[in-house]
Amino acid sequence: TGAEVKSGTTNVSITCTISGVTMEPNVTWKQGTTDISTNTDYTVGNVTLTDNTAEAVLTVKQANITDTPYTCLVTSAEWAKTDDPHTVNLNVYGLESGGDKVAVVGQNFSLSCSLTNYNGNISKSSVSW
Repeated sequence: TGAEVKSGTTNVSITCTISGVTMEPNVTWKQGTTDISTNTDYTVGNVTLTDNTAEAVLTVKQANITDTPYTCLVTSAEWAKTDDPHTVNLNVYGLESGGDKVAVVGQNFSLSCSLTNYNGNISKSSVSW
């Protein structure tokens, strides 16, 4: 299960779910082609097995707008599979203000912000100041 968060968000967890297993598989995490299992920017949780479903959790310590999709590689003796890839997306968006502004009584004033790298759906009714 992926997530969508603002850039700079800390401790974001994404989950690799493997269904139809009765034995705990081995899971390795990659970002792009790089193994991140021992990278200190991440915390790799233990694989848990409940009701024929295994879950492996990766915690990203600080989400960055340049984050690429993550891949969990599943190795299962039960499935006779080695490094079977499953993509888990972490969509990271940026939010920037128009900078500091000073309001003057009796004069028009405007504020602005920009949303970058946003992959979801947003409507004017869901934005509030």
